[in-house]
Amino acid sequence: MELPYYNLVRNPFQNRTLDFARPDDEKLFVREVDGCHGITALEPAMRERARAEQPMCVVVMGGSGTGRTTVAHYLVKLWRGLVTRRNLVVRCEPMPDSDVEVFLTELVLYLRNEIESSGIHLADSTSKLIDSLESLPGKGTIGPKLERVLRNVDTDLKAKDWGFACVIERAPTGRLLEELKRAFAKTAGLVVVTVDDVNPTASEVRAAAKQHLADSGFGGLLELNVLPGADVRVLIDRRWTTVSPLRNPFDLDGLEEVFSTMQRPIARVLFLLSQMLVYRHGEVAPGAVWPDDDALAFTRDAIRNNLPMADVTWREVSR
Repeated sequence: MELPYYNLVRNPFQNRTLDFARPDDEKLFVREVDGCHGITALEPAMRERARAEQPMCVVVMGGSGTGRTTVAHYLVKLWRGLVTRRNLVVRCEPMPDSDVEVFLTELVLYLRNEIESSGIHLADSTSKLIDSLESLPGKGTIGPKLERVLRNVDTDLKAKDWGFACVIERAPTGRLLEELKRAFAKTAGLVVVTVDDVNPTASEVRAAAKQHLADSGFGGLLELNVLPGADVRVLIDRRWTTVSPLRNPFDLDGLEEVFSTMQRPIARVLFLLSQMLVYRHGEVAPGAVWPDDDALAFTRDAIRNNLPMADVTWREVSR
């Protein structure tokens, strides 16, 4: 959406999920806020495992609007920059009551479909192994064969200078992490698993992530929360300066103070600030120009006073 009074061709605070397929997409996604601090701490391990062609699994946990999927996609983007091969990416979501073995079989089938649609040919022996997964009776029988299947898939991809990464949305159980570690042990792939922290099994998944991933060096856990005021300041400042050389219309000290006592997750913060900008753009006299016209600015009081109305809109669109 254009905001000509602010000399903007797009709203810098408009929220959307990062697209790892776009090379310039991360410019609007700030890493220095909330759980994204953990990415910096995780990078050395990612770099080491990528260099050694070892697999890695990262769990991204947080509530609604905390940016789980964006962080997951950023990790994929980061991994792509660390490995020398091109990477296929598979995204899938298990059903809440799905059996772990059934889901992992579906994951391999998704991966094969992605490989074939990219014009890559798997060895006949690998294809036969994948086909045989569907005929196994279930729990306790698929693990060893799944490890062999994924090792073969990884070998076939390496021969053509390809690799793979998987994003699994909303893990239903901690046991999935244990099985993922076993299944991907002989590959050089990345698996990112997102977890809604209001899920009844969230505590179980958190404990499993620490036991099977973080403590063993196989991966890590990133936990996303609401943004403290200082992080809101960084977020809004970086977003604005990415798209405009003009002074930020929001009082940054005011933002930090207001959101220190009225904390919200990143998606909601961006929505609220985006709405404020749109409202103000529609309220001022035609022909107003920022930064010459102070009517387009947001003081500390203006931020605090406009939050309730923007919050109402958020609740309406979030139903």
